[in-house]
Amino acid sequence: MGVSSIQLLSVLLVCAESTKQTEGSYALKMWSSAEQALREQLIFMSKEIEALRNDQSLMKQKQEDMTQAMQHCTEMQAHADMEVNITSVGNGHIFTLEENDDTDEGFDPCKRYKSLNQDWRATNYTTKNVYCDRSTQWNGWYRLFYRGKSIQMPELCVKMEMCGTRSPLWLVGGHPRKRDGIVTRKVCGHWNSNCCAFKSPPIQVKACSGNYYVYKFVQPLACHLAYCADVNTLICGKCRRNEICTSKDKIKWYCKKSKRRGKYKLSLYI
Repeated sequence: MGVSSIQLLSVLLVCAESTKQTEGSYALKMWSSAEQALREQLIFMSKEIEALRNDQSLMKQKQEDMTQAMQHCTEMQAHADMEVNITSVGNGHIFTLEENDDTDEGFDPCKRYKSLNQDWRATNYTTKNVYCDRSTQWNGWYRLFYRGKSIQMPELCVKMEMCGTRSPLWLVGGHPRKRDGIVTRKVCGHWNSNCCAFKSPPIQVKACSGNYYVYKFVQPLACHLAYCADVNTLICGKCRRNEICTSKDKIKWYCKKSKRRGKYKLSLYI
């Protein structure tokens, strides 16, 4: 082999080695670029996670603030209800608030009463889960409602197993008139064809303007007895100011114009 051939081979080997180093460097640069892109993505995701954590902390703080605000509103509402001294009773539970002694001078139960709104007390209501008013802590005066509408106690014997109890309690002697003020009435419970088999302790009743009544309920002597609400008297809540709610048979009630005494002027002629 001549000198020229050896020199040419040497040049080719040098070029090949140079090319190999160049390819390795290019591959390294490619890997470095991919690693840099991955690193940037990880940094971005880390920042996003941190931002989400901050948002979660803010949401938690706002939720705590809202909870405190709702508690404050509830306390304010309870305080307002205590001032007007009227509470609402529903879903079979009694909620009581402090109230003034009804022996105070000027006390009017027509303006200070608790709303007793329990569907199971209706005279047409039957249920397997019977109730007993002996377990109720009665306190003060109550007005009866049925599904939000004013109603009153029945003045006739009610069938057994009605009003959500075994022996329904009804009002003996009828309701008073407004001019009668506060009166005391007997209460009886029906059992075994005896309309007054259970003689419950008497209660106080008062007629109010607007054709409704308030009752001072007390605990019956036994179970299962409960005060009834006569669905036939729902019509009474529709009577106008110049009307009274009346019934001939204590079953069918209707509104009737009240008889008012006429006012006469006395003129003197001299």
